[in-house]
Amino acid sequence: MLNFAYGSNLLMERLQARVPQARFVTTGRLQGWRFAFNVRSQDGSAKANALRSDQPGDLLSGVIYELDEAGKATLDRYEDVGGAYRIEHANALTKHGLMEVYLYTGSETHYVEGLAPYDWYLGFILAGAMQHQLPETFITKLRSATAKNDPDHARATGNWKLIPPALRSPPGQC
Repeated sequence: MLNFAYGSNLLMERLQARVPQARFVTTGRLQGWRFAFNVRSQDGSAKANALRSDQPGDLLSGVIYELDEAGKATLDRYEDVGGAYRIEHANALTKHGLMEVYLYTGSETHYVEGLAPYDWYLGFILAGAMQHQLPETFITKLRSATAKNDPDHARATGNWKLIPPALRSPPGQC
């Protein structure tokens, strides 16, 4: 199964901490989709979302990973499928041609405006975008996003440790 990651799972270390058997396939883009931080999380922050815009000029950059059935089931639990997220299917534009993928998109019942992601979460996405050399326009957009400090110091510290030092932005400077 081919998963299109565009949020924290962009970072290989983050995804493999959840699903060790995940295998990188390629990078890609979804035409007619855009990126937003508008999914309310149980931890009090905003999470990433892929929004279908149907505007041909909108391109969502991401990474395609191959998962087996067990890996997908594990990731479904992490992504709160049936709660904060649902599964959608799309065709990703890649250097190998079109690839049919599935992705996690926010459930409208969990949409929120004006809530920022935690700095470590934004750090995962930015590090993953740099790790896979996604388009500079996407990286620039991430660098300009507003993030907040996580009040749970242990959670924040543990998550920052997953980001390779060469890809780590200091807190508050994502």
